[in-house]
Amino acid sequence: MSHPSALRSLPAEVGLGLVWHEGKVFIARRAPGGHLPGVWEFPGGKRAGEESLAQCVARECREELGGEVEVREQRVVIPYEYPDRAVQLYVFDCEWRGEVPKVDGGREWRWVEPVRLKRFKFPPANRELIEKLVDEGRQSQVINHKSQIKPGWPPNKPNQLNELTSREWLLFQKSWFIHNPPPREKNVVVHPAKFPETLIDEFIRFFTKPGQIVLDPMLGTGSTLVAAHNSGRRGLGLELNPKYAEIARERLRHAGAIVQASIAKRPSSIRQAVITGDALRIAGFKFPTVDYVITSPPYWDMLRAQGAATQKSRREASELDVHYSDDPRDLGNLHDYEAFVEALIRVYQQVYEVLKLRGYLTIIVKNVKKGGKVYPLAWDLGKRLSTLYTLKDERIWCQDNQRLAPFGMGNAWVSNTFHHYCLNFRKE
Repeated sequence: MSHPSALRSLPAEVGLGLVWHEGKVFIARRAPGGHLPGVWEFPGGKRAGEESLAQCVARECREELGGEVEVREQRVVIPYEYPDRAVQLYVFDCEWRGEVPKVDGGREWRWVEPVRLKRFKFPPANRELIEKLVDEGRQSQVINHKSQIKPGWPPNKPNQLNELTSREWLLFQKSWFIHNPPPREKNVVVHPAKFPETLIDEFIRFFTKPGQIVLDPMLGTGSTLVAAHNSGRRGLGLELNPKYAEIARERLRHAGAIVQASIAKRPSSIRQAVITGDALRIAGFKFPTVDYVITSPPYWDMLRAQGAATQKSRREASELDVHYSDDPRDLGNLHDYEAFVEALIRVYQQVYEVLKLRGYLTIIVKNVKKGGKVYPLAWDLGKRLSTLYTLKDERIWCQDNQRLAPFGMGNAWVSNTFHHYCLNFRKE
């Protein structure tokens, strides 16, 4: 009879693919029911028959991502013993050659910058590899910013606001940045204007520490609370539309969060609370004091506009919402611009009352084009709210992966607008 340790002396040969695309690596969440359910992983699997390890990686990537990869050099070999099995991981760098991945089984997936990999739970066998990839990502960041930051500077100092290093702090201070959101998850495509948790995560990590409370008074399908959960913060979200509130709860449960549908009496017991309710009635919910607020309001009633190509395509898909709701309380249904701005101001006045002293409010917003003119929504909010909060600065979020359209060509100036304003206020 063979001894268990003898069986483990012959480890399974597993080909693992680091599939790269535009500087990011592909990861997917394991389905429930198998080995280590719910953890994140790189595509790969056991070598079959007489195939080479490179052929194994190409096959596994094709099966798991629904597209072709170019398998490049082997990076490293990692031996690892689990209590019940031994594996030998042969890790290859690969280049993605497909379009949008079609992941087997409808599993959750995303493209991730290497420096962010530690935010996800991976199998223990991947620990060394994750450390290496994160270190490489950090070195790449330093190289990309070496014209802006002196090597070895700034030194780390006591940090009362967050847990970033001095270098990470300095990089966040850049007044503009490029962020191209990953493809939406299947269950949130129904929402007509979701904003990405990958973006919110960066702001949450700058303006808070782990365990603090983040509020989004216009939660939508839950991006803010998903980002809060992933970064170890607690979250409060208010959403008018019951359908979107339930999608938010489902997303949080899928992420492994403890989800509440009402507000606990003790702030210490709050984990991720999704409340169905009206942002204009925040005062009536008796929220606890929160440490940070981040939100993106409706961009006026632009989802009601008839001419937008994206809206036209959504109208042709019956399962997709074209606007937030038909609820008269929905601010996206206000057609008078001044009335819309005034309603937003009332929301942020109530937010002021629950935000801690010296806490920050971030509003992600655009100026609005309508009827041949620009309505300066971002600037109007900045001016009006400066009578209550202190407007500290703006960060300009740019997207460089959008298709250009020939608006007004040969006749009049009309820009392709691919930027948003991230307005940062402070309660002082």
